[in-house]
Amino acid sequence: MVLLLDQRRSDVQITQEVVVAAAQNWNSGKEVMELLLNQRGSEVQITQDVVVAAAGNSRSGKEVVGLLLDQRGSDVQITEKVVVAAARNEDSGKEVMALLLDQRGSNIQITQEVVLAATQNYRSGKEVMELLLDQRGSDVQITQEVAVSIIRDFNKEVMALLLDQRGADVQITEEVVVAAAGNYRSGKEVMELLLDQRGSNIQITQEVVVAAAGNGGSGKEVMALLLNQRGSDVQITQEVVLAAAQNYGSGKEVMAFLLDQRGSDVQITEEVVVAAARNEDSGKEVMAFLLNQRGADVQITEEVVVAAAGNRGSGKEVMALLLNQRGSEVQITEEVVVAAARNYGSGKEVMALLFDQRGSEIQITEEVVVAAARNGGSGKEVMALLLDQRGSNIQITQEVVLAAAENYRSGKEVIAFLLDQRGSDVQITQEVVVAAAWNYGSGKEVMALLLNQRGSDFQITQEVAVAAARNEDSGKEVMELLLDQRGADVQITEEVVVAAARNEDSGKEVMELLLDQRGADVQITEEVVVAAAGNYGSGKEVMALLLDQRGSEIQITEEVVVAAAGNYGSGKEVMALLFDQRGSDVQITEQVVLTAAGNLDGGKLLQYLYRATSIEITDTAIQSAATSGQENTLRLFDQWTETGRVAKYWVHIARLCAAAKEGNAKAVLQLTQQGVPPDKQDIRGTTPLWHAAAQGHTDTVRVLLATNAVDVNATSVSKRTPLFWPAASSHVEVVKLLLSHGAQQNYYDVDGRSPLMIARLYGQTKVVDILASKV
Repeated sequence: MVLLLDQRRSDVQITQEVVVAAAQNWNSGKEVMELLLNQRGSEVQITQDVVVAAAGNSRSGKEVVGLLLDQRGSDVQITEKVVVAAARNEDSGKEVMALLLDQRGSNIQITQEVVLAATQNYRSGKEVMELLLDQRGSDVQITQEVAVSIIRDFNKEVMALLLDQRGADVQITEEVVVAAAGNYRSGKEVMELLLDQRGSNIQITQEVVVAAAGNGGSGKEVMALLLNQRGSDVQITQEVVLAAAQNYGSGKEVMAFLLDQRGSDVQITEEVVVAAARNEDSGKEVMAFLLNQRGADVQITEEVVVAAAGNRGSGKEVMALLLNQRGSEVQITEEVVVAAARNYGSGKEVMALLFDQRGSEIQITEEVVVAAARNGGSGKEVMALLLDQRGSNIQITQEVVLAAAENYRSGKEVIAFLLDQRGSDVQITQEVVVAAAWNYGSGKEVMALLLNQRGSDFQITQEVAVAAARNEDSGKEVMELLLDQRGADVQITEEVVVAAARNEDSGKEVMELLLDQRGADVQITEEVVVAAAGNYGSGKEVMALLLDQRGSEIQITEEVVVAAAGNYGSGKEVMALLFDQRGSDVQITEQVVLTAAGNLDGGKLLQYLYRATSIEITDTAIQSAATSGQENTLRLFDQWTETGRVAKYWVHIARLCAAAKEGNAKAVLQLTQQGVPPDKQDIRGTTPLWHAAAQGHTDTVRVLLATNAVDVNATSVSKRTPLFWPAASSHVEVVKLLLSHGAQQNYYDVDGRSPLMIARLYGQTKVVDILASKV
């Protein structure tokens, strides 16, 4: 830097990025910043980003922050983001925080976000928290979330300090006791302190015992403490035994302790054995212990063998144990072989063991080969083993090639292997090329391989270009490759530009590439602008690019503003950009307010609109907020109207919707028992059941279905029923529940996909089998 400033001074621009980089510089941050301040001080802007970068600098944070305070103190604003960065600083967090408290203590607010940042600081979080409690204990916001985080992540000393300084503010709820029981390093000591100081407030619920049984670090010690001090309150349910069997760190120890102390209460069900077989770290140890101590109760079902075959960490060891000790009960079904082929951690080893010991029973079906082709970790190795052992019986079907093209981690390796070994059988169809273009992990590599080795076999259709434009992680790279190697074949249609505008992660980069290389073909239609405005992830960036480069073509219609109003990821930022650059064109209609009221951002965008312009709070706006679960927005409405217009009815609706989304089955049950309607559709057409099902909240789905007052086939504006997303995410129990209550499969969404089709698209074989059997 010294040389550049000395030799090429006029060419060196001291931009915001340069100053941030200096503030972040681990090894010579202070020296670089000092040089910039001394030689080009008038050009150095000390923005919040600069101070945040300095406060978060792990090596030289204290020195850089000290320099900024000393030389440019009046420009240094100590915002919440700065204090959060200091609290999260893993190496010098305590030193930076101490400096801030010493020099600017009166400007520092110890908010919930600051405390949570400290709990996430694995190296020096304890020291930061001790400093905050010691110097500013009375200012630390002790919310339920803060208390849970401190108790879960810190040791006895921090907990004692918290109780000493702010004990009256710490409510000992079930969630707090669960956090103590699950404290990995210091569970026993923290629980002991709670029992000693607040024992009368502590209820030993099933959730507490489950947390202790699943604690991978100090589970045995916590369980011993609970049984010793509150044994009569401890119930050893199946959930507790399951948690012990799943415990990756101390499963054997916890299970041994339970059998020793309360053996008659421990039931070894199929679910427990499956959990042990699936345990990636201590599966062999837990399984060996169960076979030794309670062998007569251990049934080796297909589910158990499938779990062992799919165990990514210790699959080979668990499978070898089962074959060795209970081989006559182990059936090598198609599901077992598929699970081994799909296993991306130890798939090759498990498959080799099965071939070695039970080869005559192994059937290599298309499903097995597809699973190997889709295996993101050891796909090539598993495929090589299959071809080596059973090559003449293996068909390289379109489904196999498609699965390889979709393989986000090792797609290139699997396809290259197939082309090398069985090239004449590999058909490069349109679907394969689309899958490669959409592959977010290895799309560029797969596409380059296909273009290089089989380019003459396929066309770059609109569907391929759209898939590349939609690719959220490597869209720019795939599109760049297509334009470079097959530019004349790539048609930049409206659909392609819309896909780029909608791309949540790399939308700006893809759009920038299209504008730069094929600008004359890019038409900025209303659909494009609407897609940008509704882009959750990069909407602001895409919209700013379009306004900057093609502003004269952009019409700010009601549909555009509505899309921004419904954008819960970056809607506020998009709306602010539109007001800033095209304010006179932005019309806040009733539909915009309705959409903003239903925005899932907790009322942030609506607050912006309220400050920026006049908005009318109508009954339909209240309904939109309530049915979207936005209780905070309802509170804002009450603040903004003199009469307090929001009825308790709508508050209860909001609470039920929010509880369903969060999976709080108890709250949903309580509210439905109070008569709160469980099936209100929000502005997007989704219901509490729809959200609970999409998130895989089995108990909540069960509660809602039990009301017999929900429409199991209610469709959203995207024409998706509650069955769609659990099918895509393999929430098997939810899928079964919905089907048993009348969920139909003959619904197709706006993209023409049914629940079965989307399950196949995402490779959810268990769900595919369930749905296919019901067709």
